Amino acid sequence: MKKWQWFILGLLTYLVFLIFYMPAIHVIGFVQEKTNNIVDIENVGGTVFSGTADSITYDGLRVLNVNWSLSVMPLFYGKVNLDINGGSIRNTNQIYVDSSLSVSLFNTQNISIENTQIFVPAKPLFSKIQLPVVITAAGRFRVDIDSFNYEQGCQSLKGTGNWLQALVNVNANPVQLGTFDAILSCDTPAFVMQITPDNGISLDANITLDPAGTYSALGTFAIPANYPQEIKQGAQFFGEPQGNNAYKLNVKGKL
Repeated sequence: MKKWQWFILGLLTYLVFLIFYMPAIHVIGFVQEKTNNIVDIENVGGTVFSGTADSITYDGLRVLNVNWSLSVMPLFYGKVNLDINGGSIRNTNQIYVDSSLSVSLFNTQNISIENTQIFVPAKPLFSKIQLPVVITAAGRFRVDIDSFNYEQGCQSLKGTGNWLQALVNVNANPVQLGTFDAILSCDTPAFVMQITPDNGISLDANITLDPAGTYSALGTFAIPANYPQEIKQGAQFFGEPQGNNAYKLNVKGKL
């Protein structure tokens, strides 16, 4: 090889190792600037390619004890492949995330996720939803994603969702609802969740959420006769009575 070719090879090798061993703290400011500071990352350690953070907070949702690893080879063909893990799978009051995601460097709106499991406490999520009556919730949401592709909206999604040990509290009347199961998919550009009716209120519903945060929930549900009167009265805010304690669900709003 000629001298200039050796020089170029040496320079590229130096740059690769420089990036590989770059402390992660140097890119945190860039990430927070690009997200308008809605992402808060605390006490970062390690490198860009293998690092840790005490916590990552987004829109009030906090994941503790986060670690990540970044693959090198995909960078050469324009992709960022990231494995990330954080939170606690056993502590029901914490968020848990275990995910593999890929982002195109040529189009950062093109995001793919696979082999992902997420647990989120129900209470903070319900607090973000505008509902016709005041409801607090308990239990934990679980999401398992086999594959997901997002580009200016939901393009493809294969996964399942569950609300485990579901409980709602209306006017200080707590009611156990069992477990809710759902199939996750896309109706491009919207996300779709199809809830199966094997749950405490026989909820059979199709819920959609578009990239702008607009959601709708259409379907049917039934309130058991032994439920508190406050629950039965609250049900009328979510659906039209159909007789025999059954209701037609029709809720729309914006997150």
